[in-house]
Amino acid sequence: VRQTPSTSSFATSHSSSHADTAALALASAAVFRSLVFAGSVPIEVTLAHSELPPNADRAIDAYYLQAPRISYLPLVLAQVRKYFVDLILDDTSAASLTTDDLWFEADGVPLKWHWPIGLLYDYHHLATHPSLLPPPPLPAPAAADLSFPTADSSSHATLRAPPSSSAAPPRPRTPSSVRSVGPARGSGAPWRVTLHLRDPPTEQLLVSNRVDDARAGYMAMVKEADYVRWGNTKRVTNLRKEQQDNLWEGVVQNDYDKFWHVASKLVPLPALPSSAASRSPTPSSSFGPTGSDGRLPDANGTRSVPLRVYLPEGA
Repeated sequence: VRQTPSTSSFATSHSSSHADTAALALASAAVFRSLVFAGSVPIEVTLAHSELPPNADRAIDAYYLQAPRISYLPLVLAQVRKYFVDLILDDTSAASLTTDDLWFEADGVPLKWHWPIGLLYDYHHLATHPSLLPPPPLPAPAAADLSFPTADSSSHATLRAPPSSSAAPPRPRTPSSVRSVGPARGSGAPWRVTLHLRDPPTEQLLVSNRVDDARAGYMAMVKEADYVRWGNTKRVTNLRKEQQDNLWEGVVQNDYDKFWHVASKLVPLPALPSSAASRSPTPSSSFGPTGSDGRLPDANGTRSVPLRVYLPEGA
């Protein structure tokens, strides 16, 4: 006699399936977040030779570093000065050099201190070097649809035939498609920036190169995004001082775990349909780890997506 599975066994299997789906969704989100966080920019720093004193050691041409995209130039300035500038200048010139007088420029344009390094790279370098951008995706080949009536004359079934080999010819290996294979086109070359030792253009840099100013600008940006996303800034203002410090230190130290331990409270993951009943549906009902109604917050309650548009230089 064939035994029919009980209702409880179906419920257990269904619950297990949702648990596996939730675990997979969280793992996938963690992977993409870590990939974005781990992005970096290779930078070649050179000094403005016209500003070097006569006793400078001109045998050292450049200093190279791999800077995180989420970092800021004030955070790498001390490293550049210690391991590059102080080695080139004589002791008297190095002692008299003021950090406030240092500033970076690329292709004759001063680099803003309060912009992330990844943004500076995209804005000033990628925008003027379109060959470094990935090639556009090919259009999807057309597929044939075959429709025929089913046994039930009131409905039809559709078969989608795979595209033939002639419909999608092999992609030619153009220089753009093999750009990442070798260094022939110089796509792997670092971004060249120049460090100046005097006369910073304060009207273009807008803020100083001090780390405290970079932190203040970063936290202001976080609050702006929080207000656009939720309609208020309570998620940020309700963070304890230790949490706000850890958020910034995660950027300074390029520490993914420290950063997202706090950032996940500001940008939680969307809830799966199975757990929607236990999640907070509106941004106004969730200010901290749980909403005022006791339900967990999630990204489904966001009001808007924060987006900042940067106009071309001189626009």
